[in-house]
Amino acid sequence: MQVDRVRTRLRLVHLSDTGRSVYRHDAVGLGDVDFSTLVPGIHALGLEHPPILEIISRDADRDIARSIETLDALAK
Repeated sequence: MQVDRVRTRLRLVHLSDTGRSVYRHDAVGLGDVDFSTLVPGIHALGLEHPPILEIISRDADRDIARSIETLDALAK
């Protein structure tokens, strides 16, 4: 996994989903990022702090909560 390459330097992870042709800060699951492989790798790092989500939407509270639920499900 690519995350292993930066293991010794990584202290914090900043997440959002995005498309391939337009850079956005979408809720997890609305873009093209494959979190199903990324989340287990991040979880295995055992970082001190949880990932930071940057979600820009009309209903950010709802979309952040849904993103957290999605990420939690993938970490199990």
